[in-house]
Formats: sequence, C-alpha cells, structure tokens
Amino acid sequence: EQVGGRCSASAGAPLLVVLAHNRQQFLKDSITALAGLAGAEKFLLRVSLDDPSCFAEMTGAVGAVAADAGREVVVWKKTSAFPAVEGKAGINDFDASAVSKIAQHYFFAFVRAFETENATYAVFMEDDLRPAPDLLSYFFDLKWLFEADSSLLCVSAWNDN
Repeated sequence: EQVGGRCSASAGAPLLVVLAHNRQQFLKDSITALAGLAGAEKFLLRVSLDDPSCFAEMTGAVGAVAADAGREVVVWKKTSAFPAVEGKAGINDFDASAVSKIAQHYFFAFVRAFETENATYAVFMEDDLRPAPDLLSYFFDLKWLFEADSSLLCVSAWNDN
C-alpha cells in the first residue's frame, strides 16, 4: 500500500525498510529521522508492519508523516497467514515467543525486499532505533567492499554496546 507524497529515488534504488509492530509514535519518529538524513532521497522508503489489529492506525500514521516529509512510503503488511517460501524454512515454522515473532517479521521483510521487489540492496531498521547522521553515507561508502568480497553476507551498523 502506497502512502504519502512523491518519491525522488529511481526504480532500482536501495530500500530503506522500517520494521514496526504497533507503536505509532516510534514509527513516526523513525520515518521523520530517516527521511531527514543526508542521502535519504537515494532510497525507496518501506514500512513493514506485523500486527494486523493495528494495520489501519499504523498505515494512517505512516501516511501523515510521509506527507509531512514529502516522501512516498510503501507499507508492507505481514499477516499470520504468510506462506512458506519454497525451499526455505516456513515463516510459520517458528514458536510464539517474542524473539520468534521478530524473526518471522524479519524473514517476511527480507522476502519482500529481495524476492518480491528484487532489491539489490536494503537497509533494515526497527522503529525504536534512531539513526546516526552518517548512517546512509556509511552504507554507501562500504558498498564497494560488499561488492568486491563475495564472502561478505552483509554490511552492518549494529552495535549492541
């Protein structure tokens, strides 16, 4: 579902994906912060939601903040009926713990980004994290290394300290 304003990034641009559950203010703050970063115009913005009971209000929140930021945002909605992907572990093959639900949401977002939208590059971020001002330049600056070294799985900015 597409909400908000116009998108200045071209088709085939890297994705900037925010994963959210049911906290409107966290999601609004996250989109606002990301849209304001230097280089954000080079990314297609996506929001991945995983709580069907909050889809309407969360999509409304995305629409409001996207319009304020002048950005188009596409909203993905993970339902509990998300099917298994052929040849991969099924999204429903997890238990009901909070960690498992988060893992299911990431699995859904990865499939949407890399298989449904055929993205070559994507940055994934949960709605309760705030980006450093140089986050996007960090990824652009390391793109060459990722492309040059096939043994790398990803470039990460996560620091758990």
